Amino acid sequence: MTTLHSSQTLNSSGHLFNGVLSGLSAVTVLQPGYTLQTYLSTGKGLPPLNTLYRGFAANATCDVSGSALTFLFYGVLSRSMAKGGESHSKEKEAGIGLVAGAGASPAMAACERVMILQQIHGGSIAQTVRKIIAHEGNLGLIKGTVPTIAREALCGAALFGISDMLAGQIKQVFPSDNASKIAGSFVTGSFVGAITTPCNNIKTVLQEEIGASSALKIGKQLMNQKRLFAGVVPRSILIGSLMVILGQVKETMPSYYPDSLHE
Repeated sequence: MTTLHSSQTLNSSGHLFNGVLSGLSAVTVLQPGYTLQTYLSTGKGLPPLNTLYRGFAANATCDVSGSALTFLFYGVLSRSMAKGGESHSKEKEAGIGLVAGAGASPAMAACERVMILQQIHGGSIAQTVRKIIAHEGNLGLIKGTVPTIAREALCGAALFGISDMLAGQIKQVFPSDNASKIAGSFVTGSFVGAITTPCNNIKTVLQEEIGASSALKIGKQLMNQKRLFAGVVPRSILIGSLMVILGQVKETMPSYYPDSLHE
């Protein structure tokens, strides 16, 4: 029998499943936006229509695994830091989300490396992985992890704490609870998307190149070309939309999960 619960009562398996469902929902809707972002970040203009869902399998793997790990790390950290069953402040939730996002970054960097090379050059996942290893060795798969950590840490903080803090402020003006949460998620996500554009562009160009390079070298190159903030508007919209989808699934779906996913 299924009992109504909330995201606050999820066990580790529940947080993991919630992350999988959230990530899958987001990537299915937003894949064309990711492809557009890749093309703009690498200075290749607008993508052809037939490439909008190219790399979907790799990106789905990336988003699902990344969201699953972020949600799992958040759940484990949140429970371990709770005192006497008390709920955390939103500021503390943001801090936990920041650590959780950073922890999931290496896995996300590996998946995104494959996705970006597929989006630009085509080929299967297996062919892309073999190409990376042949030219850069196994560590080439996690190329771009450092800028990914900076990006995902801020996204984790936004998802689990900052968006709720802003939603509380918006609710004082617009009393609708759900509308304030959606607005809080979108505004927070858009802001985080904008300020992490340089990190994302450096990571994308770094991962698109086959061969030795560094984040510092790419950063200087993009700065000289005035491309550090290339694609900032579509990225802001993309991450704002991402936060809305993740936030809605994160909060609404756990009430429908079976008892086995709750404590």
